[in-house]
Amino acid sequence: MSLPISIPTNHNDQNTSLELEENEWPRAAVRRGLPALLNIFSIMINVGVGQHNPKDTILIGVASLVSGACCIAIAEYLSIRSQLDMEVARMESRENRRVAERQEERERLLSPVKAAAAVALAFWVVGFMPLVAGSFINDDKVRMGVVMAVMSMELVGFAWFGAVLAGVPTTRAAIRDFLAGWLAIAITFVFTKLVIQLLNLRIHHAYREANTVVDDLTKHARSTESPFALFFPKFLLILEG
Repeated sequence: MSLPISIPTNHNDQNTSLELEENEWPRAAVRRGLPALLNIFSIMINVGVGQHNPKDTILIGVASLVSGACCIAIAEYLSIRSQLDMEVARMESRENRRVAERQEERERLLSPVKAAAAVALAFWVVGFMPLVAGSFINDDKVRMGVVMAVMSMELVGFAWFGAVLAGVPTTRAAIRDFLAGWLAIAITFVFTKLVIQLLNLRIHHAYREANTVVDDLTKHARSTESPFALFFPKFLLILEG
């Protein structure tokens, strides 16, 4: 994430800069929250494609929330921290005390810890809502419909909030994020469906080959009238059971 730092040249620019700095951490939360929502929703859809039970959905969803929140918080902290360190080093090299004092004030406003906590909380909140909405519903179609509705509302809500913070038209942003989000979901769904079909095809092919080998062995054992011919059918019944 890029956080350009500029020194205001007049009072109006200074007020605008301060306002943007104070809004930086909620804007970071919005930017990180949307990928979190798409990530959790994609996982839940693909779990449904694989015909997992609700307990599997809860376990996979919670694990994704915890790991995703930690990773995204660390990434946000390191991004802001490195940006601030570079700016401080650049200003100290100029030996400009006034600029350095201004940088210290900006560093307090653009707190890496605050930004990291904000994105982690956003990741958890936006991912937890569809997880709770769909994890305890046994019917696959009903669960998918509920999760889709929650995900759509969150997409529009986050897009609107981000547009308000950025000062851009809210309607255009909501439509753009809604369509982009569903495009990402559709691509993930189609790819996962293809992988599952390929895996099922390979498993079915391997099962047919195994049955052919078993039939050949059974015929051979019976043709030789060995004691193996009496044991082998019982062994197959145990395996199939």
